[in-house]
Amino acid sequence: MKVLVIGESAKEHAIVWKLSQSKYVDKIYCCPGNAGIAEIAECVDFSPRNFDALTDFIKYEWIDLTIIGDEEQSAHGIADILEREGCKVFGANKISAQLRTRRSAAKNFLKVHGILTPEYKVFNSYSLAEDYIRLKGAPIVIKTDNCLDRNIVYTAFSVDEAMSILRTMMNDGNHDDTSKKIILEEYIKGKHATFTFLTDGNIALPFVSLYKYFCFNATDANQMSDGIGSYCPFHLEPNNLLSIHKIIDLFSRALKTEGFRYKGLCSLELIITDRPYVVEVNTCIGELDVQTILPRLKTDFVNIVLSVINDNINELNIEWYKKISAGVVLYSENIDINFQKGFIIKGLEQVKKITDTHLFHNNTKFQNGNITTCGGRVMSVIAIGDRFEDAKKRIYTAIENIGFEKMHYIKDIGLVPK
Repeated sequence: MKVLVIGESAKEHAIVWKLSQSKYVDKIYCCPGNAGIAEIAECVDFSPRNFDALTDFIKYEWIDLTIIGDEEQSAHGIADILEREGCKVFGANKISAQLRTRRSAAKNFLKVHGILTPEYKVFNSYSLAEDYIRLKGAPIVIKTDNCLDRNIVYTAFSVDEAMSILRTMMNDGNHDDTSKKIILEEYIKGKHATFTFLTDGNIALPFVSLYKYFCFNATDANQMSDGIGSYCPFHLEPNNLLSIHKIIDLFSRALKTEGFRYKGLCSLELIITDRPYVVEVNTCIGELDVQTILPRLKTDFVNIVLSVINDNINELNIEWYKKISAGVVLYSENIDINFQKGFIIKGLEQVKKITDTHLFHNNTKFQNGNITTCGGRVMSVIAIGDRFEDAKKRIYTAIENIGFEKMHYIKDIGLVPK
């Protein structure tokens, strides 16, 4: 079987790595890929936005399966185009990708279908947003709507702080701007968790839970990033687990009712109090989710993907290694904006010698014979172990060997804020 993976981040690297272990896979391509992916797959040097070139490549190379990780390409409808050409595709189509790329679409979807989510309002008017903050007070959560443009989340603990954040996020408050649409959301204090599930467009199959770090350290709840650490599985109480399974079933049936035809791996970000609230939806294969999950997966990943595509996930019997997996993202200073790039990454060969430890490249490239940084999130260090402490030790041992200028990472993985 020939498989094409679309994307260039660490999640595509993790997917390619897992595919390379499949007994069904003879050849793996990645478009466009990165320096790490190039070590185990053939990277195709054209933009996946060039749909004509992409479909021609799939036909010419007789590609049997295409897996779409790239959120931007999903949002542009690449799955829809390939399916019309008769290709087997795993990943979000255009309409379901909106639940990831537009928070307002996800929040409205949850509300319409009776799935518990924090109270919210969507604004593109600075003055109206300002009035709403004064009405509701603090703490309050402030989010960008467009996750592709600027995926930013802040929690403001005072009205003054909220106003300052609002001015920054909405063009300094000078005028209304539809491109700066934001969401003001009720602050819910509780336990965070991520739960993943598979769906073939008809039914849902709960996959696994994990904990992700969104803040720059485990006790900072102010500015949140897009995930900089994780571990899996994350223990959930039986009553919470039952409630989450009901949410997943309701969410899956809502997708079918709305005609989304979504086939893929979905993640729900939750805050759990006496009941779980859904605060984020990711229909585009979560970045850290898949990196942390796949090293624990014993079942052939291709079996799972084909079961989803062929509408028979009810026949799946998924097996897991009885291990704990964890991950830490290595990132540049100013992780999401104004980051510098082009720094040489040292020590990667030494990390390959550490047992049960993996490097998944996110923003790297070959430059003058070296692997260098080319973005804010550079790579993830993922490890598994019989105990969490074993995985954690392997991660930080690996990080001690890696170096690039202005490298940062979370140092307190395993600490869950109360």
